[in-house]
Amino acid sequence: GARVLYVDRDPVAVAHSQAVLDGNAHADVVAADLLKPQDILTSPQVERLLDLDRPVALLLVAILHFVEDADDPYGAVAQLSDALAPGSMLVLTHASYEGIPLPAERAGGAVDVYKDIRNPLIMRSRDEIARFFEGYDMVEPGLVPMPHWRPDTAPEDEDPYAFSGFAGVGRTA
Repeated sequence: GARVLYVDRDPVAVAHSQAVLDGNAHADVVAADLLKPQDILTSPQVERLLDLDRPVALLLVAILHFVEDADDPYGAVAQLSDALAPGSMLVLTHASYEGIPLPAERAGGAVDVYKDIRNPLIMRSRDEIARFFEGYDMVEPGLVPMPHWRPDTAPEDEDPYAFSGFAGVGRTA
Protein backbone atom coordinates (compact mmCIF):
# COMPACT_ATOMS: atom_id res chain seq x y z
CA GLY A 1 0.00 0.00 0.00
CA ALA A 2 2.99 2.33 0.01
CA ARG A 3 2.95 5.18 -2.45
CA VAL A 4 6.23 6.18 -4.06
CA LEU A 5 7.08 9.28 -6.01
CA TYR A 6 10.43 9.46 -7.75
CA VAL A 7 11.85 12.85 -8.78
CA ASP A 8 14.52 13.33 -11.43
CA ARG A 9 15.56 16.14 -13.72
CA ASP A 10 17.23 13.91 -16.30
CA PRO A 11 14.75 13.33 -19.17
CA VAL A 12 16.21 9.90 -19.95
CA ALA A 13 15.85 8.78 -16.32
CA VAL A 14 12.29 10.14 -16.22
CA ALA A 15 11.33 8.35 -19.44
CA HIS A 16 12.83 5.09 -18.16
CA SER A 17 10.98 5.45 -14.86
CA GLN A 18 7.71 6.15 -16.65
CA ALA A 19 8.16 2.97 -18.69
CA VAL A 20 8.98 0.89 -15.61
CA LEU A 21 6.12 2.35 -13.55
CA ASP A 22 3.49 2.24 -16.30
CA GLY A 23 0.29 0.81 -14.87
CA ASN A 24 1.41 1.09 -11.25
CA ALA A 25 -1.22 3.19 -9.51
CA HIS A 26 0.92 3.51 -6.36
CA ALA A 27 4.07 4.94 -7.95
CA ASP A 28 4.96 7.69 -10.38
CA VAL A 29 7.77 9.99 -11.46
CA VAL A 30 8.02 13.77 -11.58
CA ALA A 31 10.31 15.56 -14.01
CA ALA A 32 11.60 18.24 -11.67
CA ASP A 33 14.72 19.61 -10.05
CA LEU A 34 15.44 19.13 -6.35
CA LEU A 35 16.56 22.76 -6.29
CA LYS A 36 13.02 23.88 -7.19
CA PRO A 37 11.00 22.28 -4.38
CA GLN A 38 7.77 24.10 -5.26
CA ASP A 39 7.77 22.46 -8.71
CA ILE A 40 7.85 19.11 -6.95
CA LEU A 41 5.33 19.95 -4.23
CA THR A 42 2.76 21.41 -6.63
CA SER A 43 3.08 18.67 -9.23
CA PRO A 44 -0.05 16.72 -10.19
CA GLN A 45 1.76 13.52 -9.20
CA VAL A 46 2.24 14.72 -5.61
CA GLU A 47 -1.39 15.80 -5.44
CA ARG A 48 -2.55 12.41 -6.77
CA LEU A 49 -0.25 10.12 -4.77
CA LEU A 50 0.73 11.78 -1.52
CA ASP A 51 -1.22 13.24 1.35
CA LEU A 52 1.21 15.77 2.78
CA ASP A 53 -1.05 16.23 5.79
CA ARG A 54 0.06 12.76 6.87
CA PRO A 55 3.62 11.62 7.61
CA VAL A 56 5.74 10.72 4.59
CA ALA A 57 9.36 9.73 4.11
CA LEU A 58 11.62 11.99 2.07
CA LEU A 59 14.54 9.95 0.76
CA LEU A 60 17.57 11.96 -0.33
CA VAL A 61 19.93 9.08 -0.84
CA ALA A 62 23.21 9.72 -2.67
CA ILE A 63 21.99 12.99 -4.20
CA LEU A 64 22.99 15.98 -2.07
CA HIS A 65 26.71 15.47 -2.65
CA PHE A 66 26.01 16.43 -6.27
CA VAL A 67 24.61 19.84 -5.27
CA GLU A 68 27.03 22.72 -4.85
CA ASP A 69 26.70 25.10 -1.92
CA ALA A 70 26.09 27.97 -4.36
CA ASP A 71 22.84 26.22 -5.34
CA ASP A 72 21.63 26.28 -1.70
CA PRO A 73 20.94 22.60 -1.02
CA TYR A 74 20.13 23.47 2.59
CA GLY A 75 17.36 25.82 1.47
CA ALA A 76 15.91 23.22 -0.91
CA VAL A 77 15.83 20.54 1.80
CA ALA A 78 14.30 23.02 4.27
CA GLN A 79 11.53 23.92 1.79
CA LEU A 80 10.70 20.26 1.25
CA SER A 81 10.84 19.58 4.99
CA ASP A 82 8.55 22.53 5.76
CA ALA A 83 5.87 20.95 3.54
CA LEU A 84 5.87 17.67 5.48
CA ALA A 85 3.48 16.73 8.28
CA PRO A 86 4.70 16.05 11.81
CA GLY A 87 6.04 12.52 12.10
CA SER A 88 7.55 12.61 8.61
CA MET A 89 11.01 11.20 8.08
CA LEU A 90 14.10 12.47 6.28
CA VAL A 91 16.42 9.69 5.10
CA LEU A 92 19.76 10.95 3.85
CA THR A 93 23.14 9.66 2.77
CA HIS A 94 26.01 11.90 1.76
CA ALA A 95 29.60 11.36 0.64
CA SER A 96 32.39 12.68 2.84
CA TYR A 97 36.16 12.57 3.11
CA GLU A 98 35.74 11.71 6.79
CA GLY A 99 36.37 8.01 7.26
CA ILE A 100 38.23 7.40 3.99
CA PRO A 101 41.49 5.64 4.91
CA LEU A 102 43.51 8.06 2.75
CA PRO A 103 44.63 11.65 3.16
CA ALA A 104 42.07 14.05 1.66
CA GLU A 105 44.57 15.08 -1.02
CA ARG A 106 44.77 11.51 -2.35
CA ALA A 107 41.04 10.87 -2.00
CA GLY A 108 40.45 14.10 -3.94
CA GLY A 109 41.19 12.21 -7.16
CA ALA A 110 37.64 10.87 -7.12
CA VAL A 111 36.29 14.39 -6.85
CA ASP A 112 38.44 15.46 -9.80
CA VAL A 113 36.89 12.74 -11.97
CA TYR A 114 33.48 14.31 -11.41
CA LYS A 115 34.83 17.75 -12.31
CA ASP A 116 36.07 16.32 -15.60
CA ILE A 117 32.56 15.14 -16.48
CA ARG A 118 30.94 18.43 -15.40
CA ASN A 119 29.14 16.90 -12.48
CA PRO A 120 30.30 18.21 -9.12
CA LEU A 121 30.98 15.88 -6.21
CA ILE A 122 30.81 17.92 -3.04
CA MET A 123 32.36 16.22 -0.06
CA ARG A 124 30.89 17.69 3.10
CA SER A 125 31.95 17.16 6.70
CA ARG A 126 29.74 15.40 9.22
CA ASP A 127 28.80 18.77 10.73
CA GLU A 128 27.85 20.16 7.31
CA ILE A 129 25.71 17.08 6.60
CA ALA A 130 24.06 17.36 10.01
CA ARG A 131 22.73 20.80 9.00
CA PHE A 132 20.30 19.07 6.61
CA PHE A 133 18.60 17.57 9.69
CA GLU A 134 17.81 20.90 11.39
CA GLY A 135 14.29 20.63 12.81
CA TYR A 136 14.41 16.83 12.94
CA ASP A 137 14.86 14.47 15.87
CA MET A 138 17.49 11.93 14.89
CA VAL A 139 16.57 8.25 14.88
CA GLU A 140 19.12 5.95 16.54
CA PRO A 141 21.98 5.54 15.85
CA GLY A 142 21.97 9.14 14.57
CA LEU A 143 24.14 10.53 11.80
CA VAL A 144 26.89 7.94 11.52
CA PRO A 145 29.29 6.52 8.92
CA MET A 146 27.18 4.57 6.42
CA PRO A 147 28.36 1.08 7.45
CA HIS A 148 27.32 1.85 11.05
CA TRP A 149 23.67 2.69 10.31
CA ARG A 150 21.95 -0.50 11.50
CA PRO A 151 24.37 -2.83 9.72
CA ASP A 152 23.55 -6.32 8.51
CA THR A 153 27.25 -7.17 8.49
CA ALA A 154 30.19 -6.05 10.58
CA PRO A 155 31.02 -2.43 9.61
CA GLU A 156 34.72 -3.27 9.37
CA ASP A 157 33.85 -5.77 6.61
CA GLU A 158 32.45 -3.02 4.36
CA ASP A 159 34.49 -1.28 1.67
CA PRO A 160 35.66 2.02 3.22
CA TYR A 161 35.72 3.64 -0.22
CA ALA A 162 32.25 2.54 -1.30
CA PHE A 163 30.77 3.68 2.00
CA SER A 164 32.75 6.87 2.54
CA GLY A 165 30.09 9.13 3.94
CA PHE A 166 27.31 9.44 6.44
CA ALA A 167 23.77 8.17 6.79
CA GLY A 168 20.99 9.34 9.01
CA VAL A 169 17.26 9.35 9.55
CA GLY A 170 15.39 12.15 11.23
CA ARG A 171 11.76 12.51 12.31
CA THR A 172 9.85 15.78 12.38
CA ALA A 173 8.29 16.71 15.71
